[in-house]
Amino acid sequence: RELAGGDRLTLGGLRFDVLHTPGHAPGHVVFLGHGLMLGGDLLFRGSVGRTDLPFSSGADMDLSLARISALAPALVVHPGHGPATTIGQELAANPFLNGAALPVKR
Repeated sequence: RELAGGDRLTLGGLRFDVLHTPGHAPGHVVFLGHGLMLGGDLLFRGSVGRTDLPFSSGADMDLSLARISALAPALVVHPGHGPATTIGQELAANPFLNGAALPVKR
């Protein structure tokens, strides 16, 4: 079945909350639980997912980034590509989260 924000998913006995985070894709979700965020293509170390693709939305990406910015700084983010990071590291160093970059391309 298709997952939606607010759903809960259990994998191998571990429960994760589903958070809808559109931007890179309209149906993009991340999984939160156990001090982790399985982030797909939302957030990368020092960058964010592309929004120049068909059906992507810079405005939605900005809203999704604002939502995850309120999560615990110690939350470990495992993106779909590249090395792990934390919300705190990205708030300090990622220009898309700390205001150094212009809003995501619309």
